[in-house]
Amino acid sequence: MKILYFDFETERTSKTKDLRDVGAAVYAEDALTNWSLFAYGFDENVRVLINPTSWDRAMGGSDDPTLFHATCLYNNDVTSECPAEVREHVESGGIIVAHNIEFDYLIWKGIMVKRYGWPVIRVEQCVDTMAMGYACALPGSLGALGEAVGTEVPKDMEGKSLMMRMTKPNIDGDMVSDPEKLGRLVNYAACDIFPMLEIYKKVPQLFPKEGEVWRLNFKINQCGIYVNSDLIDAVLKADALENELLDEKAQKIGLSSAKIRSAKQLLGWCAQNGENLPNLKKEEVTKFRLHCKSDLVSGALELRDQICRTSIRKFSAMKARACADGRVRGSHVYHRATTGRFAGRDLQVHNIPRPVIKGSQIEEVIKSLLETGVLPAIDNKSPKDILASLIRATLQPAPGKIFYCADFAAIEARVLLWVAGDEDGLTVFRSQKDIYCDMARQLFPELKNHPDKGFPKEARSLGKKVILGLGYGMGGEKFGNTCTADGVDLAGFTPQDVIDVYRKKYYLVKKLWYDTEDCAVSALRNPDMTVKSQISGLKFKHSLKRDSLVCMLPSGRLISWANPELDEEALTPWGTVKPQITFNGVDTSSRWGRQRTYSGKLVENCIQAIARDLLTDAMLRIDAQGFNIVLHVHDEIVVEDAIGANRYDEFLDLMKVVPEWAKGCPIDAEGWQGFYYRK
Repeated sequence: MKILYFDFETERTSKTKDLRDVGAAVYAEDALTNWSLFAYGFDENVRVLINPTSWDRAMGGSDDPTLFHATCLYNNDVTSECPAEVREHVESGGIIVAHNIEFDYLIWKGIMVKRYGWPVIRVEQCVDTMAMGYACALPGSLGALGEAVGTEVPKDMEGKSLMMRMTKPNIDGDMVSDPEKLGRLVNYAACDIFPMLEIYKKVPQLFPKEGEVWRLNFKINQCGIYVNSDLIDAVLKADALENELLDEKAQKIGLSSAKIRSAKQLLGWCAQNGENLPNLKKEEVTKFRLHCKSDLVSGALELRDQICRTSIRKFSAMKARACADGRVRGSHVYHRATTGRFAGRDLQVHNIPRPVIKGSQIEEVIKSLLETGVLPAIDNKSPKDILASLIRATLQPAPGKIFYCADFAAIEARVLLWVAGDEDGLTVFRSQKDIYCDMARQLFPELKNHPDKGFPKEARSLGKKVILGLGYGMGGEKFGNTCTADGVDLAGFTPQDVIDVYRKKYYLVKKLWYDTEDCAVSALRNPDMTVKSQISGLKFKHSLKRDSLVCMLPSGRLISWANPELDEEALTPWGTVKPQITFNGVDTSSRWGRQRTYSGKLVENCIQAIARDLLTDAMLRIDAQGFNIVLHVHDEIVVEDAIGANRYDEFLDLMKVVPEWAKGCPIDAEGWQGFYYRK
């Protein structure tokens, strides 16, 4: 089967925009962005097209390309015309492969099609080697992915430096402007095709249904979400005024905004004023302020919290990334975690701070900002907190449209009990009772007969923290710290007391942890043999072909742990020796390296993966019925529909459908409809 592999290199001369600041969609539609090289191949016979403008600049008016040919190692053509073989392949519906193809697709669509008449690529033709790697829990970058699967990726640092310089804001004179450098850049572009070709052959293809999920996510990214630019401008203006006021307050106590932002300088100032802090991490500051004797130091820490409020930057990010039609595109990253869960890009919609004001208060603030430019005072909330509460509200349906939103209710708790076979817990959900109140009754016997309605808020909060925090084997110290950080009162219990109550009630969940680990360990000891859990039905296998420990989920999808090994004499945190699974994975700092896992973490991975499959099944159903999905965040889907279409109930019902593979899982969803995104 004939497959086209390709890769673009681009250049720009703008002094004001940077790909990293504006995102790929804005970058591709900017008239100042242009392509410089197009590397492609149907096999190892790679060719490179050179933009005539780039060629003329490099040649400097000379007709002697000797230096270029002495440096360039690959066949090339100086033309903006689409090669006949490429045009024929695209127009016939042939498969097209690129690494991070969403970027190259935007360049093809925004520049090559519009300016040079190249054929239109359909999403159905596209394959992304980065997505293939992510689906196997492998690194995302081409170099790291190639290394992980044993494919040699040439390390051309000079070529990479040239490429990076060309995508940043430059003046014309900073572009590649001599034949020898152009030759090196051609070599760099061509060399990316070879590892891409090998990776495509070595890494497993997405299963058909996962291919649908990837294409739907691609479609959602291309659609984007509308942002209210007038509201963004009003927020940024109000924030600038607040920053001036905060700086004045800082100066009154002998500081400045710059000194408050500097951890070293602020810690030194605190020490001079009689208070010593080890660091300025959020949890440390929260604990310190509970017993801080100095109002001056406490006030300085409060100022730091306001001055360093990074969430306000999201407004600037939205403004920078809004395309000409007011929509921000490309916010969702496919399969970014081992579990298959999505991640946010640019806007980071998966990491928006919880608002401190809601409903009519948000509407009051929006109206005041847009009509008068004044930020009103709301219930003694800080101006920064009020402004941060508008981040979601800035995401809006386009004119003439309305949002429908649906969110799975306590989905991980439901899936966990379903997988563990805990019928008592499932009955709570099936009878439409509050699982958090039910847990609180185990801790507070005096509330045994108290109805869910009007249940004491503090007791329910603790019950919620228990249900959401202890399902994966969390220990006492971490649970206690989590409760402290989130302001949840343990009501006189020790963290271990609470853990013991949970594990006694949900003993089947505890049993699931160790059964899951036993199955995974057994699979590693018996390569290529499938080990099925008698509790959950999950199937584990150490696939030698994939060099991965894989788990087949109820949906039929596989999740993976790459290059697994068994450390037979691992020391546990509590001092015992037992076998422990190690594997290669991407850590929180995006570094590829050796990691360890354990019973509760394995269960957490599986439960989150199943919840993810429920979400993607719902996304596919909703899309199939003609709804336009503009956001999916954690366990939530947002669609944009025409005002007056009145399809909200249909949308919510589609969200609640239980797939055949999840029969018996008590899925439920809650939702709303309105004219701005909200929590």
